[in-house]
Amino acid sequence: MDRSYSGPSARSLITVEGTVSKKALIPEYIDYMAQVGWSVNDVEPDTGIFVRIRSTPQPIIGAIARMNGWTTATYSPSTDGLKQFVTLPKAAVRQRFGDWPGPPPMAIP
Repeated sequence: MDRSYSGPSARSLITVEGTVSKKALIPEYIDYMAQVGWSVNDVEPDTGIFVRIRSTPQPIIGAIARMNGWTTATYSPSTDGLKQFVTLPKAAVRQRFGDWPGPPPMAIP
């Protein structure tokens, strides 16, 4: 859990990171990592869940997320570093996993 500040306002951010060697598993890992982040019951994230997945070659994680149902995901494909990240908005995460904190995922694929 990270905190950022915009003036006097604090923001709570959850970032979940991992490395995937098989590109075909990336959609499942996005869902798994989002559910892990949503199940952390320390502080409710205000923005959503940030997922970072490293792979070689580096695909655009946000594009993969959108193709697999995260239609409101935001991302930037401008550099290899940014291709690793996708932001899954809080409303989309809540819709998929229920109210915060959601249940942890069963097992990683």
